This record gives sequence, structure tokens and C-alpha cells, in this order.
Amino acid sequence: MKPHAHTTSHRFAIRSGAVVLTALAATLVTAPPSGADVVIRTIGAGDGPFGVAFTPDGSRAFVTGNLSNNVISIATTSGVQGGIDVGQGPAGLAVTPDGARAYVAQLLDGNVAVIDTATDTSTTSIDVGDGPISVAVSPDGARVYVANRSSDDISVIETATNTVTSTFAVGDGPFGIAFTPDGTHAYIANQFDGAVDVVDTSNNSVVTSIPAGVGLAGIAIAPDGKRAYVADNEAGTVVVIDTTSNTVARTVPVGEGPTAVAVTPDGSRVYVPLSGEAKLVSLETADDTAGPSVAVGLFPVGVAISPDGSQAYVTGNNSGTVSIVQIEYPTPAGSLGSLFGS
Repeated sequence: MKPHAHTTSHRFAIRSGAVVLTALAATLVTAPPSGADVVIRTIGAGDGPFGVAFTPDGSRAFVTGNLSNNVISIATTSGVQGGIDVGQGPAGLAVTPDGARAYVAQLLDGNVAVIDTATDTSTTSIDVGDGPISVAVSPDGARVYVANRSSDDISVIETATNTVTSTFAVGDGPFGIAFTPDGTHAYIANQFDGAVDVVDTSNNSVVTSIPAGVGLAGIAIAPDGKRAYVADNEAGTVVVIDTTSNTVARTVPVGEGPTAVAVTPDGSRVYVPLSGEAKLVSLETADDTAGPSVAVGLFPVGVAISPDGSQAYVTGNNSGTVSIVQIEYPTPAGSLGSLFGS
């Protein structure tokens, strides 16, 4: 595995294998506009909360503690927490479609921890490449792709055996991964070369590379598979990719330091944490315009939308919190009150 040369030029940097997060001055909104998304609860989440993912039934959320070396299991109805000890530097994580396991990228250990969600225990670890930062589970649950940011490659884990069956090269500093809904392709956002690699998952080959920005981070794909949304941490934008033509359709300014991306289950909105402003901003996918923002914890880096579309969980890396945001959808004409969820 080759060492990575990039150490200081981006907000997300590797120094001695660790994620170094440079906090910027936070701008906090004390009261959201009427009808806007609102934080309904803030949960303490240990030291350096980073990634967040829901179980498919929405009953629990898992949050990685990048500095406390654990994963927190949160019961979404009560907020009751449990801690799961894992390895060094847990970062991104993903839950399998059946909800039975969570896979956690362990940045400092160079492996992926496997959590049994029934017992909330780490059952094994799987060696991968250098600097694993994020993971994604294929829609059928058969494979896990791991972005190894320092060795510039993707490890493919077969979930039936929890073994690495393939490793293939991608661009410079792979950070975010997202599968298309049919599982035929994966989109890899490369942080340091600003390109999105499109991978044919049948043979794990890069079929095209899309120039997209200057400091890419998280990526998500719409439920219909027609668009990919990429956070450009350096440019302060969200890059919208047309997945039919594999070209950039639009670049939307959103604010300082976008880090992650999550799409609502109905595909109507995209949510993006702004690490430099301590805010969560929304985009309306109908016209790709930035909507209202809501103040969240300091240096937000992770976001996940509940399966019913009613809430967003946002990790505040510097505040040690998870902000629970109630999502407000537009009130249909002639109706009373707000519609929560999809």
C-alpha cells in the first residue's frame, strides 16, 4: 500500500492515519423560520461522532465515535444508548438491508469491523486497504465496498463469508461511495482529484471518470437512480450528476464545508451538513435549489435520513452530539397542519 501524499490541503486530511478535522467559526441560528425543519432533540454522542446510519426499520441509529473508538446504538423512540467497542478511528458505517449487521470502516486499523445488531457486539474485523474512510452495502446485501482513502482503492467484501474477494484501483483519495438502486453501478467520490469514478459492479471495473469538483466528500444517489449528489467540501457546493449520461448537470452553492449527503426516501430533498457553519441545509430536487438551513452541532460531518423520511440525524464532530432534526414537508393546499414523513 502506497503512502498518501496529501496531508494538509483539505479540511479532511490524514495525519499519521487519523482524520484531522479543522473547526471553523460556527454560525448558529437561534430560531428557525415558521414551518422550517427544526432540531427536536440533541443527544450526547461521545468523542468525535462521525458516521451515522439507520436500521432499515428505523428503530435504531448507529453512530461512530471517531476519537472514542466505539459505536453508539441509539433507540430512536427513546434515545436510550448503548456503546459498542470497536477498533481505532471508526469513521463511515453502513447497515445491511436485512438489518442484521453493520459494517464500520476503521481508519487507523486499516480494517472493517462487523457488528451483530441483535447483540450489539463486534464479531470480527476484516483487513482492507490503507485508511478506510467509508463503506457502502450493495442493495442485495451481498457485498460491501470500502473506500481506502490512502491506498486509492476499493476493497470488496463478500458478506456471506466476511472476506475480501477483490480490490481495485480508483482515483486519488476515494471518500464517498453510493450504489445505484439496481446495484449495477457504484459511484466513488474521490477527494483529492475531484473526480467521480463510475464502477461496473459486475466486474469491479471503472467504466468512466467524471470531473466534478476540487475536494469531494460524501455522495448519495436518488431513489430512482437518475441523479447522484456529491458534496464538494472545498468549493462549498453540491454537484448534481446525471447518471444516464454520467455528466455534471448542475453545481449548487450551499455554504461552507459540505461534508455528507443524504436523500429523502421519496427523493424530494437532499440534506447536506455544512461543517464550517454548523448547519444542515436542504435542497429541493425538483429544481436543485438550496432551501432553508437549521443550526446543528459544531462541525457536522455525517447525516442520515430515517426510513420514513420524518427525521435527519446529524453528527456534530466537535460538539460530541447528534442533532435530531424533524423534517417539515410543504403543507398541501387545502390541508391542515404539516405532513411529516413520506
